[in-house]
Amino acid sequence: MSIKVENTVEYVDKKINNQAKDMILALFNEKSTLDYIEMLETLDLDLETIVQVCNELEQEGRIEGID
Repeated sequence: MSIKVENTVEYVDKKINNQAKDMILALFNEKSTLDYIEMLETLDLDLETIVQVCNELEQEGRIEGID
């Protein structure tokens, strides 16, 4: 049985994305307001991931108004 590389990469990306969402939501539970700089300094995530995940969370209605 062989596994296609793109399926594996997609699975890993989704898993990382879900972990990043959990980390960001946990931080929001600790502090009701955050900005990208604070998340970047607090979390072990790169800025691109933080922005992408925050945009997704905002679209899902789970957070609002990230600056």
